[in-house]
Amino acid sequence: MIKVSSVNVTLLNNKRISMNVNCLCIDNKNRPKEVLPQNWINEGTEYTINYVYYHPMQGIQGVTLNEVQTKSEIYSSYRLDRFAFTEEGIKDLIELMEDCTELGKVDIEELIKESNLETINK
Repeated sequence: MIKVSSVNVTLLNNKRISMNVNCLCIDNKNRPKEVLPQNWINEGTEYTINYVYYHPMQGIQGVTLNEVQTKSEIYSSYRLDRFAFTEEGIKDLIELMEDCTELGKVDIEELIKESNLETINK
């Protein structure tokens, strides 16, 4: 595993197979009752996003994290807007979205703008 700024990259034969993007939880309100408290995110805690889900009709669906999983049959990910990113983290997120979805960079950058993601200084 190689550490690259706020991104962990796993290489296999010099090809990236996974990427992790660091983020900070800024909203843990309205936990669905189907997700147990121990499987929920905590505001002010740093997490690592390992996958981004996209739905053509609804836009960015959510993200999965290394540190905690919903363990719910109904909810499989956390909303992206529950997290804030550094400027570098936004760039890393765009790259991860390119790997996880069929969207191009221009489409992803537009989705990021529409999402009004918060940035943090680190």
